[in-house]
Amino acid sequence: MLRLTTLFGSAVLFALGTALPSLTTVTADDDCGTPSSLLKRVEKLESELDALQTHLRRLHTAPRVEILQLTPWPADLLHENIFVKNHSSERIIFDNDMWFFANSAGKKYVPPLEIPPFEPASIAVIGIDDFLSNQGDTIRLMFRDEEVHACSYPAVPQGPAVPCQGHVNASRAATRAALICVDFSLFPDDTPLPGNFSLGGFVFQDKASPSGLFVNETNGRKGLQFSPQGVEVTLPSPVATVDLEVGAFGRIEVAAVDSSGATVRKQTVPGSDAFVKLKLSAPDIASLVVTGGNNEGMLAEVCVTLSTH
Repeated sequence: MLRLTTLFGSAVLFALGTALPSLTTVTADDDCGTPSSLLKRVEKLESELDALQTHLRRLHTAPRVEILQLTPWPADLLHENIFVKNHSSERIIFDNDMWFFANSAGKKYVPPLEIPPFEPASIAVIGIDDFLSNQGDTIRLMFRDEEVHACSYPAVPQGPAVPCQGHVNASRAATRAALICVDFSLFPDDTPLPGNFSLGGFVFQDKASPSGLFVNETNGRKGLQFSPQGVEVTLPSPVATVDLEVGAFGRIEVAAVDSSGATVRKQTVPGSDAFVKLKLSAPDIASLVVTGGNNEGMLAEVCVTLSTH
């Protein structure tokens, strides 16, 4: 799984192994000036993170490519053939690490060619030798070790091409996930924040009026302190699971809300004078509402896992 961690003002990407767009960084040693100037720096980071997520989708989503038919035992005895259709707008370039074919015996075949982007009458005919069994097999088209399409065929006599049958999968995208977390570790203690602000793709809305949100440091941990009316956090995208950490210096209620506005999960955190980590799971969590805390409630961190396609 790809891990993209967003601390307000910093971003780290692990296990990608490719060049990435540059990102704005804010460190604890930076002279950020007023809270508004710091917010502007982080808002710039937020737009760069959006570009980075687009970059991830482009790198790790397989275009729709389909095996149409095969010639395991050609009549002319020259070359076996795989007929492939590229339904996407991307050029498919075969190599050992990106695109290749694999048979049931684990043999890999990397044809030395490219398949052009989609054209209505364009079908690529790939000639190969000693890869397709005359006794039947399942041939898989792979993208970064993810199966994009599979074509099964039975034992065949010598002759024309045979269509895929049996084990035929709909073309599917290779799936990766990005873990995005936000916290307040880089804000100075007692920094006041607006009643409605967006950071790192998360939107924070104070439920109290007038707003009283500010960053507080307690027991060496910083968090967003809120009034008993609470704070609502809209997530970058609806998810099935949210991880968060709260400062339970008074009884806290956490509600997960779906896209229709219905509460789909609730959890009560007793006052313990400590930071507590929680995990809430439910279909289509679009936002969180954190309330209570006896004027000492804090939200230290929120994490969600987003699909990259």
